[in-house]
Amino acid sequence: MELSDRLKKFIKFAMDPAATRNEKMIAALKFFEELGKDYSDAYVLIEALEAAPTESGEAAAVVEDPAEFFSRHVEQMQQEATRNAFTYDDQPCPFGKHKGKPLREVPTGWLQWACRLPDLYAPTRKMFEAQLRHRGI
Repeated sequence: MELSDRLKKFIKFAMDPAATRNEKMIAALKFFEELGKDYSDAYVLIEALEAAPTESGEAAAVVEDPAEFFSRHVEQMQQEATRNAFTYDDQPCPFGKHKGKPLREVPTGWLQWACRLPDLYAPTRKMFEAQLRHRGI
């Protein structure tokens, strides 16, 4: 199987340690969209990959069942997309010692503490909770 320059670009970007999770997910999705243009389904692609010789001249082996692989990764990407949907990264903190700082710079512990305040304004609580979800908390 010969990879186009475009596919190689998507692979490099998806595996770039400097790229954000969202950028990596987009690159991975674009990679598979591009592959979908040349391969009618996953099994045709797998056959092409298995038939492609490795550097040693032997055919590559598929280690994992493709259906399990794709369902696991799609589920992970859906969870990431849900968690990252609303981040409020650039929204300034409205009060306290971090007032005016973008929420991405406010420590997690402080956001958690603020969310426990009983009289916290409801929209502010939702904004802080969304930021914590974005951080995986």
